[in-house]
Amino acid sequence: SCVAMAMRRRRYGLQSVVVWTLGAQSLSISPRVVTEGGLRGGETQQSRDPQELARILVQECGVWISDGVAAREDGLGGLGIFASRGIARGEIVARIPWESCVTPRRAAEYVGLESRDDRASQCVALAAALVKAAQSAHGPWAWYARTLPWHDLRHPLLTAETVDDAYVDYASQARRAAVAVAEITGTSLEMSFRAVLFVLSRSFNLSHLIDDGFHAVCLVPFYDLVNHPSVSLVKTLHRFGDLPVSGAVSGSTTDGAGHLCVRAPSLLELAPGDQLLGWYGNAGWGTQDPVQSAQETRKFELQYGFNPWRD
Repeated sequence: SCVAMAMRRRRYGLQSVVVWTLGAQSLSISPRVVTEGGLRGGETQQSRDPQELARILVQECGVWISDGVAAREDGLGGLGIFASRGIARGEIVARIPWESCVTPRRAAEYVGLESRDDRASQCVALAAALVKAAQSAHGPWAWYARTLPWHDLRHPLLTAETVDDAYVDYASQARRAAVAVAEITGTSLEMSFRAVLFVLSRSFNLSHLIDDGFHAVCLVPFYDLVNHPSVSLVKTLHRFGDLPVSGAVSGSTTDGAGHLCVRAPSLLELAPGDQLLGWYGNAGWGTQDPVQSAQETRKFELQYGFNPWRD
């Protein structure tokens, strides 16, 4: 297979109020999240200024960012990571302290839960940790949580543009998780639901680095700015050619000194202006059965918030 797509990950953009009903229960979602029980007055939200975001990541989260890359607007309403100079194959472009990553075991400890190894419980722990951190002036992940777009999150589970069986299934699971988060943190169901969506759309499986059952769902500052390929900008990305996916997107390793390292593609040298890509999932890529492909694409959209074949 090859990368013949461009990138887009929608993270911003206001949406209108929507109420969707699941059985006897309904949840009202509006752009105004931070009210009672939300972020403290005066605290920062996700900055549209990439330089300010970089300052927070470096000074407050301890992230080392190479001078060869920078966060900037991607022209599609979001941010991405772009090369500011030539980047060699496999070059380390960022080092993130493990202590700055939101991992299931530490998240559970932070909010007073028992650590469990099932994905649903771990997602709840991470979402609860985000809510608690966003409400805290100090402590682990406080600054990272305040860089997230709590006000401006856009996701199909919020807009309910297409309600099908997959939507109802995902929405029901997300709502149950949000109810649990709200009970744990004592905050609004609305803010809790958005925290769950952050975990769904931004988390990484890092079990290839630490295979202990507690690194399959993790939030990683800086790395979550890396966009997934989609068809939006395909005409501008001819340099990606027919490279295997695994060699055309970024990867992660450890340095043995307490850091997760983000590396440039192993088979592709980045030129100034190139965007660093990540691979969230196949979304039907390589699937021959059109029905199965459509199902996989829909699941991808409901988790990550966009359709890579359309957006």
